[in-house]
Amino acid sequence: MTRGGTRHLTIPLLAVILVAATAGCAPLGRFGLNTQVTALVQGLTRGSMAGLRTSNGVDANADLAALTSGMDGIRPQVTPGAAIVDGSKASVPLSYDWVFPAGTWHYTATATYSRTTEGWALDWTATTLHPALTEDTRLVHQRTTADRGQILGADGTPLVKDRDVFILGLDKSTIGSEQVDASAKAIATALDIDQQGYLDRVHAAGPIAFVEALTIRADQAQVPSAFLNAPGARIQKDTRPLAPTATFAQGLLGTVGAADAKTAQASGGKVLEGDTVGVSGLQQRFDDQLRGTPGDRVIVVPRSLPAGRAANPPTLFSATPTAGAALRTTLDQARQTRAEQALASVKGSAALVAVDTSSGAILAAATSTADGANPTATYGRVAPGSTFKVVTSLALLRAGLTPDSPVTCSPTLTVDGRTFTNYSDLPTSALGPTTLRKAVANSCNTAVISQHDRITPQQLAEAAASLGLGKDYDAGFPAFYGSVPPPANTVGGAEAMIGQGLIEASPMAMAGVAASVASGHTVIPHLVASQQPTPAAAPLTPQEATQLQSIMQAVVAEGTGSGMRGTLTGAKTGTAEYGTATPPKTHAWMIGYRDGIAVAVYVGDGPSGSASAGPLMKAFFGS
Repeated sequence: MTRGGTRHLTIPLLAVILVAATAGCAPLGRFGLNTQVTALVQGLTRGSMAGLRTSNGVDANADLAALTSGMDGIRPQVTPGAAIVDGSKASVPLSYDWVFPAGTWHYTATATYSRTTEGWALDWTATTLHPALTEDTRLVHQRTTADRGQILGADGTPLVKDRDVFILGLDKSTIGSEQVDASAKAIATALDIDQQGYLDRVHAAGPIAFVEALTIRADQAQVPSAFLNAPGARIQKDTRPLAPTATFAQGLLGTVGAADAKTAQASGGKVLEGDTVGVSGLQQRFDDQLRGTPGDRVIVVPRSLPAGRAANPPTLFSATPTAGAALRTTLDQARQTRAEQALASVKGSAALVAVDTSSGAILAAATSTADGANPTATYGRVAPGSTFKVVTSLALLRAGLTPDSPVTCSPTLTVDGRTFTNYSDLPTSALGPTTLRKAVANSCNTAVISQHDRITPQQLAEAAASLGLGKDYDAGFPAFYGSVPPPANTVGGAEAMIGQGLIEASPMAMAGVAASVASGHTVIPHLVASQQPTPAAAPLTPQEATQLQSIMQAVVAEGTGSGMRGTLTGAKTGTAEYGTATPPKTHAWMIGYRDGIAVAVYVGDGPSGSASAGPLMKAFFGS
């Protein structure tokens, strides 16, 4: 069309080169309009305009860096529209999409070009990026953190919620630059943190930044005097998502921290460096749910001022945060506290797990102080020793034995050249002809091993699976449900009969064994209310359940668990030998049930189940 004698052409971008040639415009090649627009779009998307040709001599790369210096490294998606060619001038509409977790900021701007003797060149100005920008302003992104979802107990009581903390660190604005290094080193030494790592973070921070060194709970605040005496040391009060105590189910609940650059990059834009994210346990596994969606705001500020000093800056985009959703667990706060108190006096590794016998809900999963944040209670991998004889008993029952079937408890038994003995405290009255029930009650190794040729490794594994042991389930938390692999040889098969050799279990898995016997059906312990695994094994029959209950009850009535009378209805003790020492070291175990609760207690380097694990079991039940 014609307006005042000037010819206008509105054409798709991909046809620009052809039109330019036929209309007598600038030459084709690397300075054609199509090529130049493509270079602009790519440069805006990757945040680098290096080498871009401009008509006005402006360094577009440097200017773009200044314009986006406050955008936290976020880059837009840019789509060019149809070009309008008007003689020696051309304009191209640009569609911008800045994708934030809370929403997408969409707008349009215009890029203009001038035809020179060499071809097309961009008329770069700040408005190419956004119409509201000038040569004196820039964009700044501000993030509003969403309220993090709480981790709840079985009754909906918040286990992890915002609690007061003190943040200890260095305030660089209060000291001279020549003091920074010495003060940072003094703070790191006083707080017993990595000195070089903290020094690196101090160097990377701005000249007036506060650099966090350590966060401590406000209710347990003990600040070293050496920290307080360091120049520039400062304490800030804040809140953090924390459990009731520092040790409360710490290996399961996990912790939160500031996202590093690697985490931010892997999130695909959902997380920025410095955002609060889960770094271990449930906090990490369910971070997407708990973290929520942060809010985003983009403002225009003078280039000469820090963002925080701009008065009433115009807002170009705003999206409100969405709070994270709570995560419900099966933990009972009172029972978890009681379990941790029961283990408080144990110096080495130990764990106690309590499970609801009907549902498999984990009511408590505690570890000793020595285990720290290691989830030994649910993820430990150790031989279960004689507690595994409950599994062996089920396999033998399925092979045709009954609790009253005759077996012999001999002082020793040799299998394929390997001589097996009983534990040192086995009473002499237990030796000789006996029944399967009494042999298990007295934990006679030789009587149980003597039946090894009655069952196959597959039958043993199937019996374990029926009691919730040996099959893997993804239950949403660090969980090891045990392993019952085929033995390498006949001796290994004999070892498996008494929970040694290649057999491994966690305290949680053994609590599931006791729960399965008590309830009469396969119980798979679970912690996250919404992720309850479905058993993948042949179910127990009513007769099998009754027979196993009679065996575990005999342990309390007349066997190695007689000290649990009045505390447990059914039980099984165990020791598991390990290492090459003479005599070998042992781990101690006890599993049992009563009143709808099944419990497993594990004590590393314990001499016997009754002596080491028994008192902890009593402490948990309060009897």
